[in-house]
Amino acid sequence: MAKLKPRHLAWQRHFSWEQCFHKPNRIEANFVEDHPDYPIHDHEFVELAIIVGGTCIHQSALGEQTVTKGDVFLFRPGAWHQYKHVSSLSLYNCCFDPALLGLELGWMVNDPLLGRLLWSVPLSPAQHGTVALRLPKAPLARVRTILDEMCALTQYEFAAHFGQHLGLLVQFLSLLA
Repeated sequence: MAKLKPRHLAWQRHFSWEQCFHKPNRIEANFVEDHPDYPIHDHEFVELAIIVGGTCIHQSALGEQTVTKGDVFLFRPGAWHQYKHVSSLSLYNCCFDPALLGLELGWMVNDPLLGRLLWSVPLSPAQHGTVALRLPKAPLARVRTILDEMCALTQYEFAAHFGQHLGLLVQFLSLLA
């Protein structure tokens, strides 16, 4: 897989939290049933994309690859990517404020698996802030259940349910690690 650098591509949009989410939540999950082609972009937050149906070409600093059900991507702030040649693509996005990594989730840096998922791998020079994973059928089903719960929580006052959001995020990340 050839490594690509964004300066060689038609550049990009940088998204802030406020541009993507209407609420001042620090953790947000959503389901996109028919994801369109989407140009090169990056964000100021951590994004995890979980492919649950369809296909597309996903392009990032790691290269270009055809993605299908079970593919998972983690993007640290500033890591760019795009979706192109999309066909019936459905996915979950789980995004969170990177400040959580220094506060509520800071203990994870010392966990062998979670530290690798969130710090060691994406922050290594070769990864450019990006991690690509593949989930087998059973873990993918559990991840979907957790993400559905997170999506349902978005209708409620975030501050009153922060513990639930955080607990579900920890469960989700643990399944990926």
